[in-house]
Amino acid sequence: MAINDFIKNKDQNKEIFPTHETEPKPKFGTEEKEAVFEPPVEKIRPEVLTEIEKIDQEPLKKPAWPTDQAKPGVEASGKSQSLIQIEKILEEDLAETYFRLEPELRQKFKTKGEKTALKISELLGQAKVRVKNIFRLILDWLKLIPGVNKFFLIQEAKIKTDRIMKLRK
Repeated sequence: MAINDFIKNKDQNKEIFPTHETEPKPKFGTEEKEAVFEPPVEKIRPEVLTEIEKIDQEPLKKPAWPTDQAKPGVEASGKSQSLIQIEKILEEDLAETYFRLEPELRQKFKTKGEKTALKISELLGQAKVRVKNIFRLILDWLKLIPGVNKFFLIQEAKIKTDRIMKLRK
């Protein structure tokens, strides 16, 4: 019923609810233009303009940050994340011993250690991992250290082998 009352009283409702039909339309050409706010224009000194022109003419420098992102899992040096973790495990508790070595032996120890880490990384990538091979690689590398007890080297090799095997899981 309320809808019928609304329709019947259509003329009365126009007065209450004005629509776009009841609003007066301005005649063409009599429209008033609204005032547009324009911010004040700053004048630039000629010295500043010449400096800006010089800067624009200089070639752009490369950004300080790297624009191309490295692949995930691979460091900037080209080593995989697993290889870096293996190297960290191998070098644990050996810093003092490493720096006491002669310079030639130190270099040999370092290169042999890097080769060992690479071989271990390859072995871990295989479907069947032989712990004995990893243990032998580490033990052969540790035997380069002069004057260290053989049983201590075996114990260290076992500990490092266990930590490396935990990486695989």
